[in-house]
Parts: sequence; C-alpha cells; structure tokens
Amino acid sequence: DTISRIVSSKKSTSKLTDSGYPDDVMKEQLIEEKRQKFKWNIAIWCMSLRFLLDGLEYAIIIPTLYGFLQKMNADVKFLGIISASYAIGGFIAAPVFGKVSDMIGSGRLTIVAGCLLSVMGNLTYFFGQNQWHLVLARLFCGLSSGVEPVILGDIGRNEKIKESKRTSLFNMLFTIRQLGILFGPVFVILFNFVDR
Repeated sequence: DTISRIVSSKKSTSKLTDSGYPDDVMKEQLIEEKRQKFKWNIAIWCMSLRFLLDGLEYAIIIPTLYGFLQKMNADVKFLGIISASYAIGGFIAAPVFGKVSDMIGSGRLTIVAGCLLSVMGNLTYFFGQNQWHLVLARLFCGLSSGVEPVILGDIGRNEKIKESKRTSLFNMLFTIRQLGILFGPVFVILFNFVDR
C-alpha cells in the first residue's frame, strides 16, 4: 500500500506535457529562454549606448578641435593630422578586430577592448596638454571604431534574431548614432557656458 502511494506520487510529479516532455524540463527550458532573452536585451542596450556615444563623440570633437588647437598655439595643419589619425586607427583596427573575433568565435572580448580604447581616447583628448596628445587621442578613438563591424557581425550571426528583424536592428543602431550626432552640439554649447 505504501509502495503504490510512492509510485503514484512520482508519476504525478513528472506529468508529461503535450510535447511529451516532463513539466520540470519545460519549466527549465522556459527559464533558460527568458535568461537568454534578458541577456540579449542587455546586449542590445549596450550596443545602442556604444553607437549613441560614438555619434556624440563625433559631434563634440569636430566643433571643439579648432578651439583646442588655438589654446595650445598649435599649427592649423594639425586639424588634418588629427582627423587622419582617427581614420588610420579605424583602418588598422577593423580587420584586426574582425579576425580576432572570428578566431575566438565571439565578439565580446573585442567589443570590450574597443570600448576601453574609446574611453582611453576620450580621456586623453579631454586632458590633453598639446597637439600630439590630441593626435594620440583620436588614434585611440579610431582604433575603437574598428569594433563596430564586429558588433554588426555578432548581430548577423546570432541565430536567435530572426532574419526579418536583423535589418531593422542595424537601422536602429545607425539611427541612434545619428541621434548622437544631432544632440552633440547641445553639449558643445553647454561646455562653452561652463568654460566661461
């Protein structure tokens, strides 16, 4: 009598669902799916923040660069050198970050490295004491821009994103960058008030 009660209680705890899997397995799968979805949403927010800050950086640096060079009594030719250093950084970093990302099989480490380079570049620009600091700062930021193709590649190879949603996600990221470029001059105006 006791044995039949134990057997019937075990049968009731592992009821099969319509799909043929026990309830506890289905619950674990749902929990895992929710966890993965949460992680992906966090990743999308981080990517969006990266593109927003990239747009803000662009819109803040370009208008303030000439004033910085004047305060440093630097030659105007440094406008071109500093702009070119950003392009050179991106030219070097994009294929390197792409290759490293493909070798690792994930873009996470390269994305983190790119973000750290961006922080270093912007801090160097902010605290720069001469024109060569500005060249180095923009080189770091250019190197960090090489991570953006990796971000887009991670979106493209993510199997959890439906193909019909990938293009709209790319568009969203570039729209956010443009939003950063649009609002960047507001910060330039605010910095001018603080500087006086």
